[in-house]
Amino acid sequence: MADAGGATSVNSATDTDSTSGTTDSTDSMAASPGPDVGLFGPSSMTWRVRSDPSMIIAGIRALLLQGVHPLAMAGVAQHSAYRADPWGRLLRTATYVETITYGTTEQARHAAERVRHVHAGIRGIEPTSGRPYRAADPELLLWVHASEVESFLTTARRCGLRLTDSQADAYFAEQVRAAELIGIPAEDVPDSRAAVARYFARMRPHLRVTSQSHEMISFILRPPMPRWVSRTTPARPAWSALSAIAVGMLPGWARRLYGLPDTPLLDAAACLGARATRTALLALPRRLRQVPGSGDATARRARTRTARPVPDARMIPRDAPRRLVMTPPRQRTEEDPLPPQTRRLPAHLTVAPGR
Repeated sequence: MADAGGATSVNSATDTDSTSGTTDSTDSMAASPGPDVGLFGPSSMTWRVRSDPSMIIAGIRALLLQGVHPLAMAGVAQHSAYRADPWGRLLRTATYVETITYGTTEQARHAAERVRHVHAGIRGIEPTSGRPYRAADPELLLWVHASEVESFLTTARRCGLRLTDSQADAYFAEQVRAAELIGIPAEDVPDSRAAVARYFARMRPHLRVTSQSHEMISFILRPPMPRWVSRTTPARPAWSALSAIAVGMLPGWARRLYGLPDTPLLDAAACLGARATRTALLALPRRLRQVPGSGDATARRARTRTARPVPDARMIPRDAPRRLVMTPPRQRTEEDPLPPQTRRLPAHLTVAPGR
């Protein structure tokens, strides 16, 4: 349902200066010289995590985790082209993440604007419960976001990327910027390991696996490939191995929802396989394992040793209302029309009464 993915306020105990982009002094930031290093910048935990070779496993894990939310899964099943064009859909998602991570601030804003435009027209009914959903609903966006960023960090650490707990908290805090960009109020986004754990604990009673979820996991584990690829290259067994590792990397409660085993042996096997995969990928030349968009970002990095992320501390436009109201989809049976003064705002924003 989303080709996107972010975390909230900056934790004070970080090991990097990457969070300096969240200062309230936006005017001084906008006036600071130097090229635009994007939402995060070269010293951020985001660049460190997302440049790790383990992201190929993390991406698969994120898709599987997102699939246990019935409304999010209904949106994917009813509106996504993943069946007809699985590799194209995967490439578009990867391109979005790459742009948000390594692109300039303007490139990130444009990418998010395109996704919000697509989301504005996506709505439907979840077939099992009959509940309505909108792709632009902040709660659904938050689920997709949290599943993605938690999968990226957890997978990277379990694969062997060494991060302290405070660095992990800094990563989640940085992701608030990406979450705001896609339309999620910053105050609703978990910004630390503890906050993410609380969010998933709160969401678990609302999660379940539907027939659409089972169809998706089967598709992910064995996607269609051109005959010449599956017969003349190791792509099929390689993808099967990566998918199996990603399944083993899921939280135990998510595996149980899918009806899969939840044992310490499976966790240990997944970790061993993940670490071996990461070690093998790290042995490759950098040009073969480097994220495509990170090349330009690396070039900018050499020119911006002291630059900071620019320009606005908040990603929601300056003239947008500061106070937002979010109506959970569980309580909504039909959309209320937007007040006249807010008709030009994105569909997921409504102005609080009296504002």
